[in-house]
Amino acid sequence: MINTGVTKKNPFPGSRPFVSAEDKFFFGRRPVIKELVETLQANRFVALVGASASGKTSLIQSGIIPALLADSKKEWIPVSIRPGARPMASLIRGFQQVFPQKISDQEVAAFLSNAQNIGEFITEKKLGNYQYYLVVDQFEELFTGPASIKKKKKNGGIRKQGSLSKTWWMLWRTGLRAYMSCYPSAPTFWMFVLLTGY
Repeated sequence: MINTGVTKKNPFPGSRPFVSAEDKFFFGRRPVIKELVETLQANRFVALVGASASGKTSLIQSGIIPALLADSKKEWIPVSIRPGARPMASLIRGFQQVFPQKISDQEVAAFLSNAQNIGEFITEKKLGNYQYYLVVDQFEELFTGPASIKKKKKNGGIRKQGSLSKTWWMLWRTGLRAYMSCYPSAPTFWMFVLLTGY
């Protein structure tokens, strides 16, 4: 058998998005990554808008997040979520995924059942002294619901979600504003990712 030196395992993910651990295989977006990181740091907010399957999630996971983590001057904590059918549950579980030793399943359940302020929760857990990069992928789900719900809506199975989603958004904003007022030196940086047309 001739050894061609070609690895048997294909390192590229195909049609699914890249993840952060695959950044060494992510090429061709360096100028865009630089521009977005600079805009994020200057404004603390970026809306990344594009067509479906245009590479938005890959750009964040294998481009922006590794670029932020490479910054030795700041301790960035990326928190990536999708709103889904239960936005507040998605938000608190996003923090749990980052801090599994500090946020238990029981505490998540208590947070959701008590409708606790997310800012108060982060402060109580002594997780406020970090610089968070909060990514809300498929942000339009806050107003349309996830794809599975939209499919059921077409069949008449689920009621309209708009007013409920706006309520969740107000809870997010109120809680995170409270957190940012407590920790002005450790601000939260936001990136909303949504489809063209929203």
